[in-house]
Amino acid sequence: MNIAFPAIISKLEAEGSYVLGRTAALGSKPAILLVVNQLIGNSTASLIAVVLVVVNLAMAASGFNSHRVFYKLYFGERKQPGLKLSYRSYVNAVACQIVLAAIPISLYLHWQNGQFLLTCVVVAYFASERLADESQRFLIFSGARAEWGRKILVKALIQVLGVGVVCAVASNERAATGAVAALALGNIISYAGHFRWPYFPSRWSMLLDGWRASREQTNFWILSAVTAPIAYMDRIVVMIYNQSDMALFVLLVSCLSIVQNAVEYFFYSLRRRDILQSKFKIQELVFSRNMYAIVGVSAFVGVTLCFVVLDQYSGRSIDKYGLIPFILICQLSLAFCMVIREIIFWNHDILQLTLWEAAFVIVVLAILMGLRVVGADYIAALGVLSALFVGRFALLSALTVRATRW
Repeated sequence: MNIAFPAIISKLEAEGSYVLGRTAALGSKPAILLVVNQLIGNSTASLIAVVLVVVNLAMAASGFNSHRVFYKLYFGERKQPGLKLSYRSYVNAVACQIVLAAIPISLYLHWQNGQFLLTCVVVAYFASERLADESQRFLIFSGARAEWGRKILVKALIQVLGVGVVCAVASNERAATGAVAALALGNIISYAGHFRWPYFPSRWSMLLDGWRASREQTNFWILSAVTAPIAYMDRIVVMIYNQSDMALFVLLVSCLSIVQNAVEYFFYSLRRRDILQSKFKIQELVFSRNMYAIVGVSAFVGVTLCFVVLDQYSGRSIDKYGLIPFILICQLSLAFCMVIREIIFWNHDILQLTLWEAAFVIVVLAILMGLRVVGADYIAALGVLSALFVGRFALLSALTVRATRW
């Protein structure tokens, strides 16, 4: 008993840190948008919301599973030869991807806003966010949940407080730039020194090695490129239709994204290695009472938060509570598809998954363009999008059954 008790306390402390980190990760971006909205106004908050969406899209499109080969060797049931070379290729690929992804970010922001300083700061924020994301993933796979939680918590506190200070002292013209700089600073302080690189080739060698590693994973790059817009399709719709609504809409999505985060924390994160090693089957998802309890409770909490946000947001232009069901349906389907896609991914059925996802993106974009041409508003577009997301869930489920020979 005396030996077991400290172990129990240690485990509770680790889980407590992880839960706090998860809560901070879920709440920091909404808190930042609310702070900016209250101190500066809706227009600046919406600009920062656009930056967050653009950076998230760039991360999804550029992070084409560079870790996959290295993680297979490092976290497999036993260590395999070629680990150092695989790690070097992984790090070089990440560096190469950051450089390449910075180009479309710069072009879009310069075209959209024409603020050179803001564009440079957003690129720096993207680079820091990408490195922080890689570090977080490694900690999760290592089982260092307590450290993961502490770093996320520190990052969130620095970012929220930094944005608050900037908005309190900066002018409206400089507030967005300062706020994004505070976001980058939170990443740099929290993760500086964690992403170590013990190999120091020349710059040209790094570039060539990174390009080679990325090219060798062409299938994964294509998969990331075609699927990057899917999780953000609803925000892309609003960004195209009415950018002034972005901040509040992102807040509503953040409230309901508690569903995805709850599924990832309470269900998926506990089964990462089983999925990686192809030990997890779809029936464990379909027949899990735990999964349905997680979804039910998190959906209730998310909807309640949506009503609070709609009531409290200053200068809001969205006045339709009917948005909530559409966002909720999208988040529910994304939460289930997150687990299903990982099963397919680690069962090596990459080509078929890529074809299905590419077809889905093409169909969605074609339908949304048609709705735009006929003059439909984005409420109608979101309704159609939610129905298409349900169809995607059904198709991926069928593909998973085939991939795992259920």
